[in-house]
Amino acid sequence: MNKRLLIACVMGLLHGAACVPDADESTSEVAKFVPPRDTDVLIADLTFSLQGVPSIGTPTNITQRRDYDNQPQFVPDGSGFWYTINDPQNDQADIWRYDFATGRVTRVTMSSPESEYSATPLPDGSGISAIRVEADSTQRLWRFDLDGSNGAV
Repeated sequence: MNKRLLIACVMGLLHGAACVPDADESTSEVAKFVPPRDTDVLIADLTFSLQGVPSIGTPTNITQRRDYDNQPQFVPDGSGFWYTINDPQNDQADIWRYDFATGRVTRVTMSSPESEYSATPLPDGSGISAIRVEADSTQRLWRFDLDGSNGAV
């Protein structure tokens, strides 16, 4: 039996980086959240022997770029997954979708200066929910259609 295995690797952690807020050491107040850098999302085939022993195939890095690529979530039909990409030029994050059959990557949300994280399918299959960090740093749970349109609190 072949299955897809999604591996979210935090490559930056291997280099000593961590996901920590900027802080003023004299007051210990958090200034702003700084996402980890150089994280990647990898995929690999997962197979099982006749005895049920799992074997992971050679991973393929689908994001391979310098910056935050993380928080993968399978789409309900198993045809791909959503994940978060941080755009360093805009200093904001959006939800993207990877398709297993085509290898195509599609942007789902584009909402500068707001950022979206943690895409999750809605129970009725009509869309996704995501955490949106608004321009004033307020975090709210938003609902989007599957193509990223019609965003609403």
